[in-house]
Amino acid sequence: MDALQATPRSLDYLVQVPHDPLRMYVMGERAVAQQSATADDIAAMRGLLHAALRDGAAGFSTGRSDNHRSSEGKETPAAEASAAELVGLAGAFEGIGHGVVQVVSDFDLLQGPQRFDAEFDLIEQLARASGKPLYLQTAARGIGVINGLDASFHPFMGFPGYKEVAQLPLAERAAALREPARKARILAEKTDRLAGDGTAIPPLVDILLARIDLFSARMFALDEQLNYEPALMQSFLLQAK
Repeated sequence: MDALQATPRSLDYLVQVPHDPLRMYVMGERAVAQQSATADDIAAMRGLLHAALRDGAAGFSTGRSDNHRSSEGKETPAAEASAAELVGLAGAFEGIGHGVVQVVSDFDLLQGPQRFDAEFDLIEQLARASGKPLYLQTAARGIGVINGLDASFHPFMGFPGYKEVAQLPLAERAAALREPARKARILAEKTDRLAGDGTAIPPLVDILLARIDLFSARMFALDEQLNYEPALMQSFLLQAK
């Protein structure tokens, strides 16, 4: 906050204390290994969070999404933090006249709907323990992701027929993908699994690539004139028919 305060700026900002680095600062490698925080760990994190709030931090944020991964494809350090840890951290707001708690969660839906209630209950415990009203927040529109053969993501990246030519220069790769036999082969293949250890690709990518027809119905060409609400008839799926 001192560094930000000393920097010229044209926008106001709020500073939150993020759970992952707080956990790693106190627990070291045990945090990365997803070990449970001890009572002493929780007390140390609570003290640091309380000091940050007292010094002007706006609040605390924690992430519990299955799609948030480290660069090595592992769960983020606080992704599976227990109720005891979260409720213990909520105690840092005692005696503080301000503060917000932010939780980013997909409610373990990749593991099945049966986990929703338990995850929601945990978030509700955290809100009650910190004395905060609970508000749900969602994006006003779907997110957009730029795809391309030279981008970090595109719909063919998991298909064996594409992997054979993936190292070719862009022009040669595009030419190879236009070959009728290779096109037919890729469309008949199933994508390999991409998410997991060793990669930052989230599990959601595997779900999308396994349903490439549905996925392509939501993909559109990026033209010079941006259209933020393209019609379905302009999708790659319908353009290809």
